Amino acid sequence: FASVTCIVACGQVVTAPAADSETMSWESFDVGAMQAQRQGQNVNFLTVLDDRRFRMGLLHVPRGTGTGLVVHRLNAVYHVVSGAATIATDTLALVVGPGDAAFVRGDVEHIIRDVTDDLDLVVVFRIAQLSTADPDLVAFTRDQMVEGISEEESVFNLLLSTTTVGLGMYTVPKGTDADHLMIHPTAELKIVAEGTSRFDVVEGGMRVDPGSIAYIPSGVQHQFRRVADALEVFVVWER
Repeated sequence: FASVTCIVACGQVVTAPAADSETMSWESFDVGAMQAQRQGQNVNFLTVLDDRRFRMGLLHVPRGTGTGLVVHRLNAVYHVVSGAATIATDTLALVVGPGDAAFVRGDVEHIIRDVTDDLDLVVVFRIAQLSTADPDLVAFTRDQMVEGISEEESVFNLLLSTTTVGLGMYTVPKGTDADHLMIHPTAELKIVAEGTSRFDVVEGGMRVDPGSIAYIPSGVQHQFRRVADALEVFVVWER
């Protein structure tokens, strides 16, 4: 790749969030609603969360196009909702499809190309200092992410642990009445890839289906219950 200096987040300039923008309570999102809102605003990238820890949005790349070279200056996690493409640096090219995930270090030039089907990606940016100890680019297929799942008990697969962010897949079997009650010391995003259940958060909660996303700040109690269809939950947390 030719040398390019562009500080962008999927077409948007990356800026520090306002001092009062930190999310103080849990929030929920729905990919279907995000897709409709993005289309209504006629933009390629829709931001739905922006606080001191994470920035999250939906990126749309039409079939037959690409992003051009980008350098985010923030570590980025891609989760493929639909479509297929190649994420490439100057030394590595990885093909991704529905359910797959990828991590790109914030100072690494990369491009999304060879988009064979309209591509929708949930993009999570981790707002933290970069480290060259982290990988340039790494991707995980859905099959890799759910390897070793059980029909008897919940399983957590650790996929990646960098200096700023962790990635994992959490699966909960069909028929689970009440899963583990969880409280974490760091903030996290839970992206439901498959399954249906109730998701309780403190004294509230929601029904979750494929495309449901929950942002859980540190110290907030949460639990999956009444799992009607086996859950596959992609988890991104701060480190």
